[in-house]
Amino acid sequence: MTRFRIGLSAILLCWLTSSVAAQAVASDAVASKQKSHPNLDAMLAAVNNERSIEVAVHVELLDGEVLYDFRGNDPQSLASNTKILTTAAALMGLEDTYRWHTEVFLQGDSMRVVGKGDPSLRRIGDVDYADRFARALAGALKQRGVSTLAVLELDGRFFDQQYRHPAWPENQAQQTYCAPVAALSVEGGCIEVFSAGGRIWTVPDVSKGMKIRYAKKKGASLSAWWGRNASEIVVAPSTSGKKESVRFAVQDPSVVYAAWLRTALNKHGIRVDQVVHVPTNAEQAAGDLILDWRSAWTLADVLVVTNKESDNYLAEVVLKTLGAEKMQSGDYASGVSIIREVLSEEVGHEVGFVQADGSGMARSASEDLNTCSAEEMCFILRAMAQHPRGALFFDTLPIGGVDGGLKTRFKDAVFSPQRIHAKTGFILGASSLSGYLLLPDDRIAVFSFLVNFDRSKNKNTNNRRFKELQGRFFGAVLRGEL
Repeated sequence: MTRFRIGLSAILLCWLTSSVAAQAVASDAVASKQKSHPNLDAMLAAVNNERSIEVAVHVELLDGEVLYDFRGNDPQSLASNTKILTTAAALMGLEDTYRWHTEVFLQGDSMRVVGKGDPSLRRIGDVDYADRFARALAGALKQRGVSTLAVLELDGRFFDQQYRHPAWPENQAQQTYCAPVAALSVEGGCIEVFSAGGRIWTVPDVSKGMKIRYAKKKGASLSAWWGRNASEIVVAPSTSGKKESVRFAVQDPSVVYAAWLRTALNKHGIRVDQVVHVPTNAEQAAGDLILDWRSAWTLADVLVVTNKESDNYLAEVVLKTLGAEKMQSGDYASGVSIIREVLSEEVGHEVGFVQADGSGMARSASEDLNTCSAEEMCFILRAMAQHPRGALFFDTLPIGGVDGGLKTRFKDAVFSPQRIHAKTGFILGASSLSGYLLLPDDRIAVFSFLVNFDRSKNKNTNNRRFKELQGRFFGAVLRGEL
């Protein structure tokens, strides 16, 4: 992945090469120091004092000196700022060169595919890495004289079978940002239906294991949804006849993976008679290892996409991978436990946050899920700045006015050159922004700006408004308010 260093000041370049660690040595006395600024206070209080809106902001230097605090100790829902916890812990707990593996064993005319969560079995740019895997697998079988498999066994036990967190919104299950996560998955837990000239096809191609049923009426544009079960897709073609596509999350990733691999192997000359899923209590794979497929993405590559594009699927893969690698249990609870353990060790105290999933999608009206104070977020960001892989973490964050979730924001001259590198976040009820800020005097600050709200009690709570508030606040900071 590309390093985004263009236009950065000399001091920030030094930080990227880990040569300003001396800035990050903080005493408890300095870290507890707080400063107040009437203009900034008034700006935030005007919103915070409205009904059912809570604003929390904390800004401090890498040495722990607090530059600004507004309710910074109050826990708030993080939304996608939860990904900061997940990705920081991943870089601290795993090698940045870590790659996921898919192992394939052959015993007679029976083959077992053991998945380890490879998130790169998808189209990346112009390359279809899922097809590359299928082609390599077919080639390995042909080298051994196998053209027909009596049984194809799929072993996805590296992760648990809870494909979606129970606190994810059920009414959004078909949205791509709610894609289910499994150890054997293809196209990031999504499927895309294409239509052109009366022809319908899907990516991934699942024609050898799933059914496409046509709706009774055509629509003004192509639409598709799940049918009676996880093996049926209902398609309503458009009346235009032009090429169109619609992408949505799958219901059951194991069903889609089975249909895709059977179809792909058939395409490459290998017939599959039966596909079975390996039960939880089954023995480990027997036979000869005929293929050890390494993911196209390293962990560092995945974390860039996770944070810059706020990819929920990848965040959950990372969380479950941490659990599987460190506790031999690829589930939400184990992943969260490892994240807490790793971050607590680096920060130097028991971290004060609540985390339910890797992405921040989980939410509940009755309990706190994915919550943290702005001050604690800054502790974590400072710890990451001191870590040997701090520069890699910095490179995963969207750059104001340049890319990711901040591509169209912070474009005014006061934010140049690229003074904000931060993770965005939004779900219904929370808007967040946390990261690093290059001050006018070239000092580096960490910040966390968290807004929680209840739209049912205050209709004036759209995310555009909170983004504008963030812009005004940091604009004032860079114009000298601190």
